[in-house]
Amino acid sequence: MSIHFDDGVFIDKDKQRADEMQLVAAGIMPKFEYLKRNFGLSEEDAQKWLAQVNNEQPDFSQGVFQEPIDGDSNEV
Repeated sequence: MSIHFDDGVFIDKDKQRADEMQLVAAGIMPKFEYLKRNFGLSEEDAQKWLAQVNNEQPDFSQGVFQEPIDGDSNEV
């Protein structure tokens, strides 16, 4: 009889969570999947959570590098 501790039965949940967070940060795992796996959320609840997070983020998609509208620039 032999014992293999790396057979998947014994899982370090903290390590798994950290590894999956690195995958999310690298863009390899969707945030949606991370929420479902690590927080036990349903698909619907994970979608709601992501929607709330996205609504709380500032919108930098437009106007970041545009010239000032009133003509007042900081040029030297």
